[in-house]
Amino acid sequence: MIADKMTLPLYCIVIIIAIFIDYILLIPGQLVIRTIAALGVIPIGIANIIKLFNIKYSINNQGKKFKEKLYLNSYSIIEFIFIWYFFFYTFFDLYIYYSPYLYLMLFLGGVHYGLKMANHKLYK
Repeated sequence: MIADKMTLPLYCIVIIIAIFIDYILLIPGQLVIRTIAALGVIPIGIANIIKLFNIKYSINNQGKKFKEKLYLNSYSIIEFIFIWYFFFYTFFDLYIYYSPYLYLMLFLGGVHYGLKMANHKLYK
């Protein structure tokens, strides 16, 4: 999907905006940059909603214990948490209000992309 290919570049742009927010607020066109980032996450959110209803996306969990279900669906769970936090973080400009939101975004991004690299799903 195109939303999967949009996530990494948009993630990098949003993190750069969040780190240098004090300097970006001084740029005359900062509202345009932030609006493009906010509008860029809308297709990512829509694609994540569609992915939730995809039948082949979920793994059959019949007869499995709770711990096994979490392990088998760990990639789906981490991807779901990362995408939705990234959507709300960018759409509502949470990087302006409180810096621990940035630390949580960096942590979730590291876990998500680390798991993608470990599973070799970064460019698929």
